[in-house]
Amino acid sequence: MVQRDDRKVSYGIIVHNMIREKCKQMTKSFLMLFEKYSRFLSSLGLIAGLIITPLTLTRIDNITDNLWIIIQLFLAILGITLLNYLNNKVKTGKINKVYDNDINFWLTLIIQFAFGNLFSTYIVFYFRSSTIFLSWPFILIIAFLLIGNEIWVRRYSRLTLQITTLFLSIYMFFIFSLPIILNKIGDDVFIYSGLLSLLFIIVFIFVLRIITRESFTTNKIPMISSLIGSFIIMNGMYFLNIIPPIPLSLKDAGVYHSIYKENENYILNGEEKSWKDYFKIYEVYNRVGNEPVYVFSSIFSPTKFNTEIIHEWQYYNENERKWVTSGRINLSIIGGRDGGFRTYSMKTNVFSGLWRVNILTLKNKVVGRVNFEVR
Repeated sequence: MVQRDDRKVSYGIIVHNMIREKCKQMTKSFLMLFEKYSRFLSSLGLIAGLIITPLTLTRIDNITDNLWIIIQLFLAILGITLLNYLNNKVKTGKINKVYDNDINFWLTLIIQFAFGNLFSTYIVFYFRSSTIFLSWPFILIIAFLLIGNEIWVRRYSRLTLQITTLFLSIYMFFIFSLPIILNKIGDDVFIYSGLLSLLFIIVFIFVLRIITRESFTTNKIPMISSLIGSFIIMNGMYFLNIIPPIPLSLKDAGVYHSIYKENENYILNGEEKSWKDYFKIYEVYNRVGNEPVYVFSSIFSPTKFNTEIIHEWQYYNENERKWVTSGRINLSIIGGRDGGFRTYSMKTNVFSGLWRVNILTLKNKVVGRVNFEVR
């Protein structure tokens, strides 16, 4: 027969209770400090993220970068699922509300962390692929989601906001990941991205509905309206050429007097520039005699993503006050080069005035633009 020393058992219980109480006090102190300095920490985290993220992200087709996005999506999905599961348990009286508040805090923090990482990643990838004069509304929306994620963290308790933010995060991921998988871009690929995102979020909602029926009873109409509205806005921005043609991105472009290739390097001869010239909308091009005008472009395309681009030459008609197309030149590009695939077009019958060369996809989506004034 085994004898038990009650004094040791009592001592063990006392030590266990002391440790448990100490952990509660430390957690409470941490929460009070976090609550006090949450605005400062959020702002600091936002600034740090915007500085560090561009330095850590390499290429849009990099496996590590895409795995990072998938992990953040998984964290967001896990956090939303557990948060709503526990809220359902509280409503049914199976979990103490005080205990649930602490868990809610940490789960909301995980959701905020995941969405913050996602939107900071997206703003880098989409900004690299955008022509800011055309795509600024879409970049502004991502920036708004990123800043809002830091400011309105308490609103993540609302199911409609959780689902809508998750849907947009998945949608933005499929917009550039699906073309990389299929090795092509176009209207059909964008539509597939939207339908795939809708299918994914519908399956997730179905799972959540099984877990928490009561939440879906009160949030059903707002959630459906929010998802439909987000889907319509995303498609509207795409067909208005506001969403950049990601995963293509313009690495370099400019207008030059001559271009020639030497030992796999391009020698570019252009105008001498001062620091003021980088703030001008139209670069000054002093044409000598009847010399041809060259426009160079270097476009990044993922590995095995071989396609064609178009250099669309246009001049501004002062009398009609509109841009007139003077020529369109198709150029092939090969994917995989970090600095982008280099190519150029040339035009001879160029006269004085404002000119621009739109760098387009075959579906007329703007990859970039070179503005210059011929004198």
